[in-house]
Amino acid sequence: MADQLAGSHQQGQPVLLQSTLLRLIAGLEAPTVGEITMNGQKLSVLNQQARGMFQDDRLLPWKTVLGNLLMPGNDPDKAKRLLARVGLEEYADAYPANLSGGQRQRAALARALLSSPQLLLSGRTPRSP
Repeated sequence: MADQLAGSHQQGQPVLLQSTLLRLIAGLEAPTVGEITMNGQKLSVLNQQARGMFQDDRLLPWKTVLGNLLMPGNDPDKAKRLLARVGLEEYADAYPANLSGGQRQRAALARALLSSPQLLLSGRTPRSP
């Protein structure tokens, strides 16, 4: 096992990472050895520059698609523009139970992008050999 992990990433390019590394970058877990830095700054608490996308959409079932985006402090006009951008404008008043899995993922993506994160973290479970 490597005792050091270093790397860089070009903005706008997707990267698939293991869930543990995603949690470290997001600031959800602290490294047991070494440190995580972003833009030269050590991450020691929740990374406010990053948002995460989970395999499970994590939408609130009692809220509409638009309602899932309109958390306190979020701009309703920006939320509607993002729904249009991900092809869900006509589903703004629908509930998650009435959407396909792909539509729910697009709603979750719009929610993650609403805060204009510098870094969007997304991972998947690695395939078994």
